[in-house]
Amino acid sequence: MDQFTYIMHEKFLLGEDHEYLDYSKIDNDETLDDHWQQREANHDAEEKYFDED
Repeated sequence: MDQFTYIMHEKFLLGEDHEYLDYSKIDNDETLDDHWQQREANHDAEEKYFDED
C-alpha cells in the first residue's frame, strides 16, 4: 500500500493523472491561493520571530 501511495503521489505531482483530474480547475481557483498566502505569511512571521532571538 505504501508503494502504491508513493506512485500515485508522484503521478499527481508530475501531472500524469490529467485524464482523471482537471488541473486547470485547481490552477484557476483563486480561493486556493488565499490558503497558501496565509500559510506563507504565518511561516514568515514565525521565522522573523525566531530570528530576532
